[in-house]
Amino acid sequence: MSENSFLTMNFDPCQIKVWEQLCVVATRLHEKDTSRKGEISYVGKPSLFNSHKCDSIDGARHYLIFPSSNLFNRLIMEEDLSRRVTRDFPDCFGTNDAMDVLQALWRQDTIYPTISFERYCKILIHEQFAWVVEYNNDGIVGDKILRLDLYRKLDARKGGGCDFTGGLMHVFKHFSCYGHSLSYQKSNNDVPNLIYILRMIIEAFFMAELIADEKDGKQKYIGSVNYNEKLMKAIFFNNEDAGVWFIDSFYEK
Repeated sequence: MSENSFLTMNFDPCQIKVWEQLCVVATRLHEKDTSRKGEISYVGKPSLFNSHKCDSIDGARHYLIFPSSNLFNRLIMEEDLSRRVTRDFPDCFGTNDAMDVLQALWRQDTIYPTISFERYCKILIHEQFAWVVEYNNDGIVGDKILRLDLYRKLDARKGGGCDFTGGLMHVFKHFSCYGHSLSYQKSNNDVPNLIYILRMIIEAFFMAELIADEKDGKQKYIGSVNYNEKLMKAIFFNNEDAGVWFIDSFYEK
């Protein structure tokens, strides 16, 4: 896409340049990470129209967040998850069963109001995520690219119920907002909003040192940040073939 296209009337040319580079990465991930293709060979390219700029606290570093869809944008970036869903369906959160959370998301949805619960869950796991990149004043993307899936998979728990594994819904189990649980577990780590959690993840990934840690034969990387006088640990893993990183968890160390 040329920077002289009509999109330059609505978006900073630098923003479009970043988006173009990220589309190449998204296509490469689609080819390398076959478990994430979903149905009908879904290609997880970023949405330019939903993109958000985010600077570091000191203003010296610049990031762009590209949600994959209007649904992710509304739930996470516009914070509908914490502002409305957790309040309208409080009995579906903190129950130790991720399926209850999925039921709440499905029942409140206005973007896909007529589809089945099963189809809705497939859309959530395959198509809902955000890309996060750091870029310079020339629109050149840095060498680390992060993808925040809503969740990576569901794992059944012995005795009943299931857990979100990986992604933001797993991260959210360690936090609450306005006193409401944000996922399937209860937590006393209350945050002012969802964006605060995203900012901490970005800081841990792009600004903290990532320390390699191998567990159960899997290589992961840990970045730490301070929050309310607590040391928080973010865990990431890297798809080296595609050059894309993913969030695995984020909690008090």
